Amino acid sequence: MQRSPLDLQHYHFNKLEIQTTGNGGRPQPSSGVGPYPSFDGVDFSANVQVSAPSEQSSPFRFALKIGLTCKPKKAKTPFPYSFEVEAEGFFEATAEDEKKAHKLAVVNGSAVLYGAIREQMLTLTGRFPQGPMMLPTVNFLNLFPAQERVTAAAAVAASQTPKKSRKKATEA
Repeated sequence: MQRSPLDLQHYHFNKLEIQTTGNGGRPQPSSGVGPYPSFDGVDFSANVQVSAPSEQSSPFRFALKIGLTCKPKKAKTPFPYSFEVEAEGFFEATAEDEKKAHKLAVVNGSAVLYGAIREQMLTLTGRFPQGPMMLPTVNFLNLFPAQERVTAAAAVAASQTPKKSRKKATEA
C-alpha cells in the first residue's frame, strides 16, 4: 500500500436532499446483483468546482465541491428517488507543478468525494421503504481535455508504481 499524492484533509456536506418519487414500492433491481434500482431513464448529473481554500497558504491546496442531481426523465419512470446533494472537500496535492496538482485535485478529489456521497446515500436510502439506492460508478477523467488525460494518467500510474528495492537478490 502506498499513500496517495492527494491528501484529503476534511470534507462535509453542504446539501443533502432525498425525496421519494411516488413511483411504486420497492423497485426491481437493474440486474441480478444487489437490490439497487437502475439509473437508466433518469437525469443524473454532476457539477464539480475547484478553488483555492479561503485560508490559502499554498498553490497545492484546493477546495473542491461536487454537486449531484437526479430526477426521473418522465413521471412514469420507475426510479424511486430524486435527490440533490453537495459535498465539499479540502485537499493538498504533492505534485511536480501547480498544473499537475490541479488536475490531480479535480479528477481524484472528485472521485473521493463521490465515494463519500455514494456511501451516505446508500446508508440513508436503506432506511426508506423504497429500499437502498447505490450511485452508479463514474469516471471524472472527462473534466479536462483528452490530450491532457493521457499525461495525467501516466503521471498517476508512475506515482503509484512501487519503487524497486535496492537489495540484492541474495540479501532478500
